[in-house]
Amino acid sequence: MCLLLNLLFAIFNDRFFFQSFYYFAIIEDLILRWSWALGFYLTENKYVNGEVMQSVLAPLEVFRYATVVFPLFLTQASLSCHISAV
Repeated sequence: MCLLLNLLFAIFNDRFFFQSFYYFAIIEDLILRWSWALGFYLTENKYVNGEVMQSVLAPLEVFRYATVVFPLFLTQASLSCHISAV
């Protein structure tokens, strides 16, 4: 398990990959935040049912959260493998 975590950490720790991932997360966050505003507008003006809009936007929010948390989890897990190996 630690070998896999160390491999993933090495990939994510690559400067070019991390920079592109970081900019992807910024753009994704911007798009999803505007989509929530658009969803609010559409549901308040009765263009779309609120439950339908929530079922579309909620998985996107989970994906956004995962793109932020996964690199942090990977760093912590890799560090715990190094500490337990010592």
